[in-house]
Amino acid sequence: WRRAARLADVRGSNNLGRMLEDAGDMKGAEIAYRKADQQGDAGGAFNLGVLFWKQGDVPRAISSFERAGERGHDGAPEILERIRREFPHV
Repeated sequence: WRRAARLADVRGSNNLGRMLEDAGDMKGAEIAYRKADQQGDAGGAFNLGVLFWKQGDVPRAISSFERAGERGHDGAPEILERIRREFPHV
């Protein structure tokens, strides 16, 4: 997956992010998800939002979920609705 990510393969970047996150490398996962997100990948934006959410960074999570939703990710609108109910002032 690292080779695919280096070659700017969106799925490779997103999959690498998942593998790194599963291995506990949150910084590496963030870099890989961000790369997929920057390439316009809804899944990369969504996974970046999940990572930010887990880290307690609600504003960046919301921003990432919004991008994922704009790109058609099915789960993003529901997550955004739940976050906005729980954190109405963010």
